[in-house]
Amino acid sequence: MNTTLDRLIEIENERQETMNDPKFQKWSRYLRVSVEYKDKEPIYRAKEMMRDYDYNRMFSRRRSFNIFSLIKN
Repeated sequence: MNTTLDRLIEIENERQETMNDPKFQKWSRYLRVSVEYKDKEPIYRAKEMMRDYDYNRMFSRRRSFNIFSLIKN
């Protein structure tokens, strides 16, 4: 696991070097390459947690479950 973490740090350092390279900056401006990057993992994890919460809440023993509440009129 330690080698994986070391490799991730190494990749991030390489990324920073590339992003700071004037040739790369000129190339990205010329091609109008977007530099915005968003990690989607937290979004997917949050959605998964909300699904788990909704499911657990619906079938909780503390409140009675009505099957007809699932059917839309």
